[in-house]
Amino acid sequence: MPNNPKDVRAGAGPRAGSENGGVSLGVDRPAPLSGNDNGAPSASMPKESLEGTKKIGTFHALGIRNFRLLWISTLFSSTGMWIQMATMGWLVYDLTGSGTLLGAMNGVRAIPMLFLAPLAGVVADRMNRRTVLMGVQLVILVTTLGLAIGLALDQVTLW
Repeated sequence: MPNNPKDVRAGAGPRAGSENGGVSLGVDRPAPLSGNDNGAPSASMPKESLEGTKKIGTFHALGIRNFRLLWISTLFSSTGMWIQMATMGWLVYDLTGSGTLLGAMNGVRAIPMLFLAPLAGVVADRMNRRTVLMGVQLVILVTTLGLAIGLALDQVTLW
């Protein structure tokens, strides 16, 4: 039989008798880089052959500048949001003394997430993600500063 890549009969081609039932598809898979098919080194491989491989540690990604900046900014942003959430809860309970209104305030804070999450996926796919993240963080900053100024001027009331 000829070694024709288009010939898919059993026994044809260089990979006859392979894992696909002896049918050659005319495409050879490259040999695995390590001792077995799943990419993990096998026990029978000598250590000398593993010396050139680079081990990736737990915090390897923090060596990348942009990821490190994203991680640090997310840390500060999340911390600020948790502090804001605790402050708003404390403020609502201090103004009203009602656990019901405190729960309602936390529930109302979750409503925008329900409606904006599907739109946020579309925006993230179609717009520059960095610009979107900076815009969202700017909106959060402005609302937090508004709350802080209102508290400082004793102008915060519960509607």
